Amino acid sequence: MRLRQTAGSIIFLAPLAYHFGGLSLDPVSESTSAALLALTRSLALEVAPSSIRVNAIAFGAIAANNESALSPDKLVPLGYRIAAADIGAGVVFLASSKARFITGTSLVIDGGLGLVSGSYLRSQRLIEM
Repeated sequence: MRLRQTAGSIIFLAPLAYHFGGLSLDPVSESTSAALLALTRSLALEVAPSSIRVNAIAFGAIAANNESALSPDKLVPLGYRIAAADIGAGVVFLASSKARFITGTSLVIDGGLGLVSGSYLRSQRLIEM
């Protein structure tokens, strides 16, 4: 790949399902998102010689327009959904010089949602056995 630009950052945004898989019931969405992870890694390797970093942000449950990010959400271990500004902060970080040596990976911003398992849900009495 021949690039005109040297140095920079490409940041993909994708639902958490692409990072962990099995978090949604939509196989098309999950497989498309998984392809984005593969693209992040392979493109990072391809453009690294031009000092272009490629990363992704995997995000969890976002507060809807009409609800506060601090609205209780028992499925999220931190207890609330993330705000769009939380994702924005991740983008700013990955685009900054503070992340100058980070490439080919994903930053998970999910309030711990990716840690949730069936046993956690049962312990919190959110699902029946």
